[in-house]
Amino acid sequence: MFSREWESDPRPTYQQLHDTGPVHRVTLPSGSRAWLVTRHEDASAALANPSLIKDPLRFGKRSRGILSTLPDRLRTVLFRNILEMDPPEHTRVRKLVARPFSAARISRRLADVETRAVAMVDALPEREPVDIVRAFCSPYPLRIVCDLLGVPDSEESRLRVQRWARVLNAGHAADAGAYVECAGEAMAYLEELVALKRREPGDDLASAMVASQEEEDGLSPEEVIGTLFMLILAGHESTAHLLSMSLLELARDPELRRDLAEHPELLPNAAEEMLRYTSPVKLAPWRYAAHDLALAGTDIRAGEGVMVGVAAANMDPAVFPGPGRLDIRRAEAVRHLSFGRGIHFCLGAQLAKMEAAAAFRAVLNRFPDFTLAIAADSIEWQRGAMIRGPLALPLVFGSR
Repeated sequence: MFSREWESDPRPTYQQLHDTGPVHRVTLPSGSRAWLVTRHEDASAALANPSLIKDPLRFGKRSRGILSTLPDRLRTVLFRNILEMDPPEHTRVRKLVARPFSAARISRRLADVETRAVAMVDALPEREPVDIVRAFCSPYPLRIVCDLLGVPDSEESRLRVQRWARVLNAGHAADAGAYVECAGEAMAYLEELVALKRREPGDDLASAMVASQEEEDGLSPEEVIGTLFMLILAGHESTAHLLSMSLLELARDPELRRDLAEHPELLPNAAEEMLRYTSPVKLAPWRYAAHDLALAGTDIRAGEGVMVGVAAANMDPAVFPGPGRLDIRRAEAVRHLSFGRGIHFCLGAQLAKMEAAAAFRAVLNRFPDFTLAIAADSIEWQRGAMIRGPLALPLVFGSR
């Protein structure tokens, strides 16, 4: 695991893991040891298990790997967010942040999301290679999440955030100097954003988070910055990889393109199946056993780390027959674990699926035919244990 071959095509490894057992002892690239849960039933249970907690400080755990290179304030502020919290702290913070992500509010954004997708796809060049990651897959969800948060939109700020996401999500594969530099830039930028929202509040999530500091159970200044950091990076990077890997599959399969173009009613389920099949999130963030416990018959000691193999669970043949087959009519596609389970279920799940369906519709309406501009085995993939996706994806779009 964690090799370049695994990053480019992890499915054979997942099949091996399923064949050999439900829980595996693994060594991560950082050198840390953890238990890896890979079968769907066990992964789903682990994600919702209240005895698997998120806060490593309860066991005196020090930051792992490249995180340990960060100055204390950067580490404790930027990486202290709801992904690393347990109740009751998690309950309080999530309640304050979740309101803009309600089903009703996200549904009202559909027209804006579709308009954005069409405009950006219409701007793509024809009959020449274009890096779809840079031209569409990354800026499209980033602009939407920035609109939601109230982050000023400019080409400079988008490129800066994309660089932070690429470096900080690379984890063990990142250059230590670049990692510290990007974390420092992100902290400074978010401190400026918070100051701006305090001076000039708007009708956006960042302003609401800043205003909550005046409430009795409101966010602390550190929680505001940490949560903004998490929402900006998590709010676009995994969606960008979902889109790029989905377009890769569509580029390689003309019959799949035609089928989806002729049956737009399948778009919502196609988004679910792409989430399962491409699995942009390979591993859920660390959890720790709150006490001695058993997972799928394996004894886990208190304080030991547990990682849930989301992508492996999405390839479990016990739940998804023929898991290596991409099937946009797959009835059980909605059972994927790409957004997690339980109290840490992804806040932006509905928004991400809406963005994906709108993107597929816009691309197929404008460009029924498009192809990969390079050999598939020459694609360079994002390095890192947690996230999977191509760093660049040159496609050639034919005219309508």
